[in-house]
Amino acid sequence: MYKIAHITDLHIKSLDLKGYKRQLGLLLEDVKRRECDHIFITGDMIDNGEEKDYTTLIKIFNQFGLMDTNKISVTIGNHEIFGGTQTAEDVYLFPSRCQNTDYNAQVKLFYDYFKPAFEGAEINNEHNPFPYCKILFDKIAVIGVNSNAHWSKIRNPIGSNGTVYDEQYKKLSKMLKSDTIKDKLKIVLIHHHFNKTSEVASNIVHSLWLYVERRTMKLHNKKRLFKLFKEANVDMVLHGHTHISDSYNRKGSLFVNSSASVIPFTQNKVRKYHIIKIPKDKKKMTFDVQLINL
Repeated sequence: MYKIAHITDLHIKSLDLKGYKRQLGLLLEDVKRRECDHIFITGDMIDNGEEKDYTTLIKIFNQFGLMDTNKISVTIGNHEIFGGTQTAEDVYLFPSRCQNTDYNAQVKLFYDYFKPAFEGAEINNEHNPFPYCKILFDKIAVIGVNSNAHWSKIRNPIGSNGTVYDEQYKKLSKMLKSDTIKDKLKIVLIHHHFNKTSEVASNIVHSLWLYVERRTMKLHNKKRLFKLFKEANVDMVLHGHTHISDSYNRKGSLFVNSSASVIPFTQNKVRKYHIIKIPKDKKKMTFDVQLINL
C-alpha cells in the first residue's frame, strides 16, 4: 500500500513570530512516523513570496530529505506570487503591491526553488511550468495546475482570487486526455477551492472569515473545470486555500482539502491533514482517504 500525505497552506516565512516553523516540523514528523511514501503540497507554502522565505522553508524540507521528485509534488498558491499582509499598514498598501508584482517572475522563482520536485515531469517550460504531469510509482498521474489569477482592480484586488486561463486550460485538457495516462489514477494538484462558502462554514469563526473573504478568494470559471475533470475521469482533486480540512464529491471526482495542516481557521484550532492510501497492485485503481488529527 502506497501512503501519500496531503498538506498545504504552510505560510512559512523567515521571521517566524507565530511558531509556524515548529508546527511544520511537528507535521512532517507525524508524516514520517506514519511512513508515508510521498507528500502532495498544494500552495501557500511560504507567506510573503520572498526568496528568504523560500530558503527558510527549503532548509526545513532538507532536514527531512524531501527535496526530491520522488518525495514531494507541489503546486503554486497566491502567497508565492503576491505574498500577504505583514503589518497593519500593509492592509492599505497591499492592493498596490499586488498591482506592481511581476507575476511571471514569481512563477519562475517558485519553479527555480522547487526544481528538484519537477524532475522527470512533463512541463510547459521553465518560465511557466504549469500545467505539468508527473508519474508516480508507474501508477499515478499527478497533474499540477496554477490557479492564481493576475491582479485586477475589480476581479482580483488583493491577489487571492483564482482562475485557469485559456492557454493553460487547453494544455491541461490535452494532458488529462492523453493516452499516456488513460490507465493511471489521475490526481490534480491545485490551490483554490471548489466548494461553496455555505458548505465549508461549519463554525462561526470560519463562517465570518469566509463572509469577509468570499469576494477575494473565489475561483472563477469553475464550471468548465468540473466539466473537464468529469470528461477526463479525474479521480481526485487536492487543494487548499480555506484553512480548514475537509473532503467533498463533485461531478464524479473527490475533492480533498488539507489546508488546516498548520494554521486552522477553526474554533478548536485542531490541525488536520489527509493520507491517501493506494494499493501497490497496478490492476487495482482504487484509493482510500484518511483524515489525520494532530
